[in-house]
Amino acid sequence: MKKHTVIDERILTQQRKINSEALVVLMTLLGVAVLIQSALLNRPFHEYWIELATFLITSTYLIVRYLIVGLNISTNGQHMPLLVSTVVALIVTILNGFTNYTRYNNFYLKDGLGIFVAVLAITFLSAFLLTYVVATIVNQLNQHRQAAINKKMDEIEK
Repeated sequence: MKKHTVIDERILTQQRKINSEALVVLMTLLGVAVLIQSALLNRPFHEYWIELATFLITSTYLIVRYLIVGLNISTNGQHMPLLVSTVVALIVTILNGFTNYTRYNNFYLKDGLGIFVAVLAITFLSAFLLTYVVATIVNQLNQHRQAAINKKMDEIEK
């Protein structure tokens, strides 16, 4: 015979909140670890690929689960892809610029900074476009799922 214990909803809510906060801390630390190892320490990819893979798989899992369950991913609606794309593109461009300049500064000093600026511009545009496409698709899926849930709720109310 199994013993079922009843857990108070307040305790369950607090446990879920703590778990959610722990996930945010873990994801932040994984992201920072990848950035430090790749950009600042110039480590080869094989030394931090597990952290990167864990970060990407967990992020993908969270997004997919939010979409499947029907939780609203963004509060901004239409502005989410543009804002996310801009922030991600800026971060990628800054990190790439820092890494490239520290690794190839002799080349940039010898041939001028024009190539460096061009590389930064291409990096920003590429990161922005890729992130915008992905964020737009996720946003559209989110809106579609929210509309389906609202339609189902309306049918239940009738």
